[in-house]
Amino acid sequence: MASNVEQEAGKRLRSELRHLVKKSGHVWQHSGVSQLRAPSWFVTEYGLPFSDWPAKACRFATKISRAAALGIANAKSPEEVAEAVRGFVRVFNDRPGIDTIEREDLGEAVALLVAEEPFAVTEELALSWFDQERDY
Repeated sequence: MASNVEQEAGKRLRSELRHLVKKSGHVWQHSGVSQLRAPSWFVTEYGLPFSDWPAKACRFATKISRAAALGIANAKSPEEVAEAVRGFVRVFNDRPGIDTIEREDLGEAVALLVAEEPFAVTEELALSWFDQERDY
């Protein structure tokens, strides 16, 4: 069983499994590929660096991360990507209840946010925006 698989890879894997089942003549009842996901899902939902935070802080950070990801997806220029990243970071400057170590996780979130953006903003550049904006 495979779940939460990137769409294109999941389709190939399904095809290969069907081919193997036909070729071998066996019926594998517990094999399959489910929950094919768009690449953006891995940025906004899966493996977020704040998933280990306390529940309330995690929900808040996830909400802000989704908003930033949407801003980045709709960006028309690298400057708009920069503003979405900077806005994401600024939200946490005064947010109570987030430990220093947890705040460092936000740098990882910034790297994830720019991983799929359309203007080839490097992780290094995005992290420089993170360092410029953070007040923690």
